[in-house]
Amino acid sequence: MLCGTRPTTTSGESVFFRLLLPILATLAMLTATAPSASAAPAIPDSFTIRPKAATSLCVKAPAHPASGSGEANGSVVLLEFCGSSWMPTTKTWTANRVSGTTDLYRIRRQWTNLCLEIGGWANHDAATALTWTCHSGANQTWRLRWDGGGWWEFRNEASLRCLDVRVHRAWTSLNQWGCHGGGEQQWVLIAA
Repeated sequence: MLCGTRPTTTSGESVFFRLLLPILATLAMLTATAPSASAAPAIPDSFTIRPKAATSLCVKAPAHPASGSGEANGSVVLLEFCGSSWMPTTKTWTANRVSGTTDLYRIRRQWTNLCLEIGGWANHDAATALTWTCHSGANQTWRLRWDGGGWWEFRNEASLRCLDVRVHRAWTSLNQWGCHGGGEQQWVLIAA
């Protein structure tokens, strides 16, 4: 072999090139940025909450069983048609970030001091979602997790279970169930 020439294979390609190509491919894989799920959008100042499986329905807390008012502690949280004019302000919510955290919130019914909670600090499946006077308890603290595909998960910090709706029709109450990422636990927040 002459000085300054590269050894070649029988097919005429450079051995240097054959050895360099896999190294370059490995470097390209290591330095390439993997496509990531979309970043979580900002949570609107006020919003309606809608289930993935029935986006024509909105989460609301219309009435306490005894008082008939959506302004009392213990109002059951349920689904209702978003376009309904009956007690429309009971469908609008705000998310107040818990101080010192990035993804923990208190979900408050707008125009009230009532927060979304799991009643009685229950930690079992099927416990009912209610509204109650806002306080700093974990049963009113929700971890909002963005799935990257347009949906939010609401995980209760006291029970470590997720806000869930088993039946997608009007006047169905919301409960908590073990988190599994299914459609009955996926929610969209629509700016109000």
